[in-house]
Amino acid sequence: MRSEHDANMALVIMAAQDRIDEQRYQVKLANKAEQERKQDANDKFWSHVFFVGTGALVLIVLAFLYQIMKG
Repeated sequence: MRSEHDANMALVIMAAQDRIDEQRYQVKLANKAEQERKQDANDKFWSHVFFVGTGALVLIVLAFLYQIMKG
């Protein structure tokens, strides 16, 4: 009777550990997804900075050339 009880308790503990492991895995996946989302947002930001900066530089060069041609 006692060994059956111990075996049942061991099964309960193993099932609880499996649930804990699954929850840890889900948290790890959620953290990874959040990190990827932040990285994508960061990449998008710097991409916009690059294109806006390039556009501004082109406008400055064109304005400079216009002033030279205008005399």
